[in-house]
Amino acid sequence: MTPGIHLLMIASLALELGCPSVENAGVEHNNVCIDLSPDGKTLVFSSADGDLYLFGISSSTTTRLTETDRTESYPSFSPDGKQITFAAKDNDSASSKIFVLNLGDHSINAVTEDNKQSDILPRFTPDGKRIVFARANRHRPKRLGGWTWDMWDVCSIGTDGTGLTRLTEESYYQLYRIVPMADGTFVYAADTMGLNNPAALYTLSPNNKSTQIIPEPGANNANVNAWASDPMVGPDGETMTFCSDRTKPFWYDVGVKKGDAKSEFLVGSKSRYNRYPDFFPDGERIVFLAGTDFNAGSRPIYSLWEVSLSGQAKELATSDLFTNPTNWLAPKRTEPDMHGTR
Repeated sequence: MTPGIHLLMIASLALELGCPSVENAGVEHNNVCIDLSPDGKTLVFSSADGDLYLFGISSSTTTRLTETDRTESYPSFSPDGKQITFAAKDNDSASSKIFVLNLGDHSINAVTEDNKQSDILPRFTPDGKRIVFARANRHRPKRLGGWTWDMWDVCSIGTDGTGLTRLTEESYYQLYRIVPMADGTFVYAADTMGLNNPAALYTLSPNNKSTQIIPEPGANNANVNAWASDPMVGPDGETMTFCSDRTKPFWYDVGVKKGDAKSEFLVGSKSRYNRYPDFFPDGERIVFLAGTDFNAGSRPIYSLWEVSLSGQAKELATSDLFTNPTNWLAPKRTEPDMHGTR
């Protein structure tokens, strides 16, 4: 453990990686991503079938937003909850572009259109006038076959597709969720091109200066794949949540860092593959994806969970929500008390 940083395990509900269930053997959830509405009542998600849906948290009902041949990913709400920005691509080898969907009339407008770059992870700025996103500048063959995008940087653009600005010049190996702040700064996580350097959490100032905040610069990176990924900032503008395998290699717990505190703590984890944590408006609860099942390729199948900062966790929806959204039905059962320690 790095001196000066204390990791407090409040609760962990860990499930070891086991054999895939027969039901989910052929299911792929690599496209599944979630975002919580500003009022905390609705979730937008990209499903396994490549379309976008809304999920009413209290009603446990789904509403289809798109039905296209392309793959739509990384949706997120506008600050007023009336629009959704997302990324979409025509096929696995095509570049991804940014779009905006108006929830009032379901009209969709393209924001980026360059086929030479690939754009993902869009999110509105707090004033709703611009969109920050991750842009890859290189499409290269992989060693074991196929193609991949890399040399990622943080960019922003007006919602009308004008005023494109490149905010970083780092050419990252991978970028994770980018969160714009009201003061003009950004929080994001990234892997550098050196494969021995794990994902870290950064802030980006209005003058485009990037500063690493988790872990502290110079920390020992041994046996860690992601000190921080999938960051999100709480309603107080200071508390952050993220995923990290710091306590156990390749075991991605949900972490929390409060303000300028040097310490961070981990809240209840439901699996070894947790992703996309997001705060409810009260700032005391987090919704996230937990890979509680696995397919035949040992890749995670996600269910939807909620956890309080004190470690009390409960399941909000089974993995069928993301596998078969139009046919999903909320299971009628009483959730057990899942507070525990690893």
